[in-house]
Amino acid sequence: SRSSFVSSSSSSRTGPGGISRSTSTSTRIVNGRRVTVTEEVVTQPDGKFARANAQRNPLQRKNDFILQVYCKSGDI
Repeated sequence: SRSSFVSSSSSSRTGPGGISRSTSTSTRIVNGRRVTVTEEVVTQPDGKFARANAQRNPLQRKNDFILQVYCKSGDI
């Protein structure tokens, strides 16, 4: 499979109660098709975090795939 990089962006913010939210998005061309991957990580003040990863290919009629993992940062 051939892949070429197109663009990426990221942002981060801390909200009330010290909850941090970080989002990154990248777009690649894979075998002639644009694929966008978005990852969001939400971190609690106690170190627990949730990660959601979504991949979108607008030419496919499938739903986005989302994976969430909950643990403390030292557990990985």
